[in-house]
Amino acid sequence: MKKYLNIIVTCSLLIIVACGGGEDESILTDTIPPTISFANSISGDNIVSDTESTSLVVFGLSDAENKQTVGLSLSDNVATITASAIVQNGAWTSDGIDISAMIDGPILITADVSDAAGNKAKSVQKEITLAQNDVAVRITQPIALDNKIVLAESRVIRVYGTTGAKDGQTVTIRFTDGKNTVTTTGQVSGGSWVSTQTDLSNLIDGNITISASVANAAGRLSQTSVNNIPLDKTITPPAPSREGTINLNRNIMTADDPTTYVSLRPNGQATRTMFDRRTNSFNQKIARLFNATYSDGFNIEIQVNPEFTEAEALVEAEKYGTEIGRLPKVLKRDVQTLWIHKGEELFGGGNNNILIHTGLTAKVYEPLGILHETLIHEGSHTSLDSYIKDDPEWLYAQKADGTFISEYARDYSNREDIAESFVLYIAYRFRPQVLSSTLKKFIEEAMSYRMDYFDKQNFDLAPYNQ
Repeated sequence: MKKYLNIIVTCSLLIIVACGGGEDESILTDTIPPTISFANSISGDNIVSDTESTSLVVFGLSDAENKQTVGLSLSDNVATITASAIVQNGAWTSDGIDISAMIDGPILITADVSDAAGNKAKSVQKEITLAQNDVAVRITQPIALDNKIVLAESRVIRVYGTTGAKDGQTVTIRFTDGKNTVTTTGQVSGGSWVSTQTDLSNLIDGNITISASVANAAGRLSQTSVNNIPLDKTITPPAPSREGTINLNRNIMTADDPTTYVSLRPNGQATRTMFDRRTNSFNQKIARLFNATYSDGFNIEIQVNPEFTEAEALVEAEKYGTEIGRLPKVLKRDVQTLWIHKGEELFGGGNNNILIHTGLTAKVYEPLGILHETLIHEGSHTSLDSYIKDDPEWLYAQKADGTFISEYARDYSNREDIAESFVLYIAYRFRPQVLSSTLKKFIEEAMSYRMDYFDKQNFDLAPYNQ
């Protein structure tokens, strides 16, 4: 039963007659809104088939007075249909509503009512599913790796999904903040689809809804949606580290890690073309040669500059042959030779080779404890760069991250980004215990898409990950 507010009204002397001789009167004023609700199940199971969609009956309860009108709206995120029902004896039931032209998938029904005094009930909503189509479409979660969209991601957002539609069919994807909508498409291939890169700059920060729709052979649309995905373009990527990543942690790989190095066989001397940073050129040397064998199937020729004595060359060959064996298998796959020189020059990778200057090892890398991290970096140049640097998915990961892990990676993005990133990828995935919470957070914010890219390559990282 509805409640009323008891108000005391006192008449002034000037209107005594009108108020009945100046006596106080009580007036009952209705200020309590009515209630409204849906039935637990619409159309039997809250799923509307093609035979039910032309005459859908929506019903529920309300304590509004008889003959009050219930307003109904049904939305598929693209179109809205309005209808009504009449309250009678605490219940309401609509006439049949034709929703057959709506898109298959979630249909959101909103109901509201006012009582005779004009008090408006709090609107209620119920989601049902329209299932006329024989082709389903789904959105793969999470969106943007973690179901949160920040500034860099919002500029190149992509959505993935699956469907039973035929190859070549177009999937239409809509992003909406309730006021503004951005639309893009994707093509079905092998039961999957991915939207083109889309810029959400025109959407308002807050929760957004993402929907995807596709047509079956008869042209009828099927739709699905993901609601309440936070969009926050105020969250910007961090600035790159001023240090190269080999300097950010000194325990990513150590001398205690296993090595696949098995043996070393001296193989005399012969002419080899070797790059030397001291002259910044390729030079022919009658190098001291050693064949290094590894338990994971690799055989590497170690070429040592003849400036080393035979005994010195053997020591250096064994030392670096052992350290190369600690590298993940994927970083050895294209290493065919090592060049070992004296001098305090930088190491190098590429040319199916790893370049070593022993003077810099003694002066910098070993005192700082970063020899192994440097070898990961150079091994990445040798065995990853040529496969990755022009891959559209890698280039997408750079855009979606919106920053670089270091200034070195940023300044030479086509040359150094892979090697700089892979060092910390290895650390985050397999040595998280050696990373500070601050560095972990920095990695997550600066290269989450790059890490996802590396994960998807299914690299053979033995023995490092054992």
